[in-house]
Amino acid sequence: PSTLRLAASPDFDLVDGVPLEGTLTANRFALTPFRALLPRVRDLRGYIDGTARLAGTAAQPRLDGTLALREGHARIPELNQSYSEITGRIGFAESRIVLEELRARSEGWLIARGDIVLEDLTKPMLNLTVELDAFRPVGVPDERDAAVHGSVKLTGPPDALVLTGNLRVEDGYVVLPQLGGGLDRSLIDITRPAPVMGQQMETAEGNPWIGNLRIDNLRVRVGSNTWFLAEEARVELRGDLTINKVGDATPILGTL
Repeated sequence: PSTLRLAASPDFDLVDGVPLEGTLTANRFALTPFRALLPRVRDLRGYIDGTARLAGTAAQPRLDGTLALREGHARIPELNQSYSEITGRIGFAESRIVLEELRARSEGWLIARGDIVLEDLTKPMLNLTVELDAFRPVGVPDERDAAVHGSVKLTGPPDALVLTGNLRVEDGYVVLPQLGGGLDRSLIDITRPAPVMGQQMETAEGNPWIGNLRIDNLRVRVGSNTWFLAEEARVELRGDLTINKVGDATPILGTL
């Protein structure tokens, strides 16, 4: 049960208090049709198996079942990187969506776990932990990609997420991205080096969740053999940084 308002800006709402009932069953269902919903992703492959059931109301949903992802693969051109051997398992228990494990490989591994609490279907609360073990998230053309170790935690509602954690970057190149005032965030290619080291980088308004994201004492250690690449310079740096972000302000403290 839902309402759909067709206007200049269409709006969709679930009707409170009306019983919900639905079942999704997947038997080696291919991810290929989701390409249209993920324009930034290329070479999307993989399969979903399992069953998920929904009951209750929009204000008090009840979930049950399990879905598994197998043989996943994706490439993100803006990151100049492909991710393979993607597997995952999601469980549904009353008002919780439990990410039992999501794994992706890019030389090293990214492993995500946690849950999403749906006290109300329209108000999810995230509690996710991502661990990285020599994972190389961003590709650098003609150079070795830097490896990332450590873990980060993402908590809160989607429009007010908080990111914190400890990371170590080492053994490869990190690109200082080419950004500029008035540039649409969706068109930014972070693998394209900035013309010079230390230039001020600004972005236009992007997705609301990115603008509202708060970074709380994210500690980054830059380890051995880490090179920062710009169009007119490449510098090997080591040191420790602490990153905070509230609104548009993103102070970075530390020494390299």
